[in-house]
Amino acid sequence: MGVVLLSGGLVGSVIGVQLVRVLRRLGEGAMATVYRVRHAQLDKVYALKVLNFTGRKTMHERALAEGRVQASLEDVFIAAIRAAGEAR
Repeated sequence: MGVVLLSGGLVGSVIGVQLVRVLRRLGEGAMATVYRVRHAQLDKVYALKVLNFTGRKTMHERALAEGRVQASLEDVFIAAIRAAGEAR
């Protein structure tokens, strides 16, 4: 599951350099929305976690730090991080 810092409705949109197409919303909580996405070039389906906060730099930094830590872990019971970043 990737962490991407965005806001707004994303279903049907393309993220990145037309690499990831948002297929549908899977769920939403207080801090994030999770989407089912398909990587256009790899034809692989992923879950995309989009954080719901904007304008709070400390929260952005914290989310990226958490993504880095989770990306360093490898276990069948831990979701793999494929990408993390900020989009405007």
